[in-house]
Amino acid sequence: MNDIETFLTKHQLADKQKKTSVLEPYQAEILELKEKGYSDKIIVRFLEEMKGVKISQQWLNRYIRSCRKQAENSKPRTEPAVVKLH
Repeated sequence: MNDIETFLTKHQLADKQKKTSVLEPYQAEILELKEKGYSDKIIVRFLEEMKGVKISQQWLNRYIRSCRKQAENSKPRTEPAVVKLH
């Protein structure tokens, strides 16, 4: 075992786990409000008043972008139709 592995094992950092966002439980509501045309400012206010979650607009915007990117990456890709010319 080399020094890096020893250090990571000692501090239980060997398996880097993906962090879950504080916003994850509210993803459906956030995206629904966004789809209905509400601004990030209103969504931040909703989260603070109704869910007790205090975040910045910038943080919300990053979260929404990451959700959309993740959804885009999970869509099945369709190959374009190939037309054979004789």
